[in-house]
Amino acid sequence: MPAKRTIVGLDIGRAVVKAAWAESRGGVPRVVRTESLKLPPGVLDTRGVLLPWLEQQRIAQYPCVVGIPGDKAMFQPFMLPPGDPRSLEHAADMETVKFNEMASETMVYGFTPIELNPGEKRLLLAMARPSVLSQYLSLQKEAGLNIVDAVPTPAALFRALHTANGAAGEGVTLYLGLGHSATDLAIAGSQSGLLFARAFASGGQVFTDRLAREGRLAGAVAEAAKIERGSLLPDADTAPALRQAADQWLTEVESCLSVYRNLFRGRNTEIARVVLCGGAAALPGLAAYTAAKLGLQQVALASELKDRQGLQAPMTFATAAGLALCGLDPDGTHISLLPADMRDELMFRRQKPHWIGSAVIAALILAVSLAGGLYVYRRQSADLRGQKASLKRRQDLVTEIERIHARSSQILQMAAPVERMAKGGPALRRLISLVGEKKSARDRITLICDADSYFFDEDLAPVDTRTMGMRERKRREQMETSRMSNAGISNAVIRGYTRESSLTTVKQLITDLRAADFVANADLLSDDKLVGEQAMETNVWRRGRPFVIEVSLAPP
Repeated sequence: MPAKRTIVGLDIGRAVVKAAWAESRGGVPRVVRTESLKLPPGVLDTRGVLLPWLEQQRIAQYPCVVGIPGDKAMFQPFMLPPGDPRSLEHAADMETVKFNEMASETMVYGFTPIELNPGEKRLLLAMARPSVLSQYLSLQKEAGLNIVDAVPTPAALFRALHTANGAAGEGVTLYLGLGHSATDLAIAGSQSGLLFARAFASGGQVFTDRLAREGRLAGAVAEAAKIERGSLLPDADTAPALRQAADQWLTEVESCLSVYRNLFRGRNTEIARVVLCGGAAALPGLAAYTAAKLGLQQVALASELKDRQGLQAPMTFATAAGLALCGLDPDGTHISLLPADMRDELMFRRQKPHWIGSAVIAALILAVSLAGGLYVYRRQSADLRGQKASLKRRQDLVTEIERIHARSSQILQMAAPVERMAKGGPALRRLISLVGEKKSARDRITLICDADSYFFDEDLAPVDTRTMGMRERKRREQMETSRMSNAGISNAVIRGYTRESSLTTVKQLITDLRAADFVANADLLSDDKLVGEQAMETNVWRRGRPFVIEVSLAPP
């Protein structure tokens, strides 16, 4: 028998909280249960009512998908230019960076590909602020919920109704979900999937407020009148007021459709059908009035669609059911706004199937410990202490290895000049003999050494390689190996003083050096390259004019 998997979709609105339980048995998702909680009006902090209800419904026992209200998210469909080599993931990431530069927070984003025309690369990007997401994701700690995903409500509405729309929805369909104070809008094609999504702050409350103003009624009385006798049919006494409210609401819908038509201009993206859901959508005459105002003939209610997923009340629980179905079957149209840290944690858990084995082993250990008594408990405690001690020794060994490695590197670095001096000793000895033979009596030589030692300015302090990455550490070892393998003296420096202000004797010495067979070149260094304490003394001119000759030795 196939394993049963259950996920709860949680739609937290401003006036009502709705939950839908969906099960998947053998890969077939079905909505098996729905519950709702009406929130007290005028109360800003509803946590005191919501948390006990969540505990009462035992929602924490199941994985939960939370809906992020569409009016708290931003949606942006866009198409990559022809020939753009970027992937959709890269394009979505770059588009989000542009929004981050304008916002005070780093946006959390998700996207779904749009398969409209062959050869095109399109996507629908959804973004939300972390501060907005935290208001809903904080239930994971406050109520102990196991939140596995966060989906914008327009995408959830599409997920619930698109399958039920079925063959009747050939072409492009507009889905409208009228909430209490907001409306979710999703536009999708039968083949292309979700094309466009929006939400605006106008919903069923608009109709209630219009009745309250026209009839000078209290809010609760107007709400009851809307439910009991509200109608847009011509012979209804509430029709004039409700039609004015419908005009106000449809103005927002047409504004969203104007944006959609500017982005999608092809004939294959023309809207052919409208599906309405939500409590206010059930008002008699609203569907016909919407059809007339939008110039569409096919306007249906969600309750008229064929039930294919077990949802008994699509007018009320479409969004909650869509959230649960997204958790059971995250297909290509799935948009997730779950922050990266929570997504990584979930992925880590899913990729650790041996945790099930660990849980079984833990249960067996517990059973054995209860049956075996104190002896098993002490033996396990001793094993744990041994493991901790072993881990401590290994950590100490790693620390010691790193210290020795750093010390070895320092010694190799300090030994490099000595090795170069040893290998280049014969050449340097010939140079010293030649300088002693050719220098003028008016010149004084104070230093003859290899150029690397003369200009050496590296830090010989030990380097902590524990903070380095593997590539950086390997690169440093290669540099040290290369430095040692290339040991030898190729350049030498002669430093001294001359009594000749015109440097005549020094120039003659340079000429003699160049004539030597083991010298490739010799030349004076500029004054800014004079190194040593004598170059900075105030009485330097009493001793003579300083000079430094750089000699390039010929290869052996």
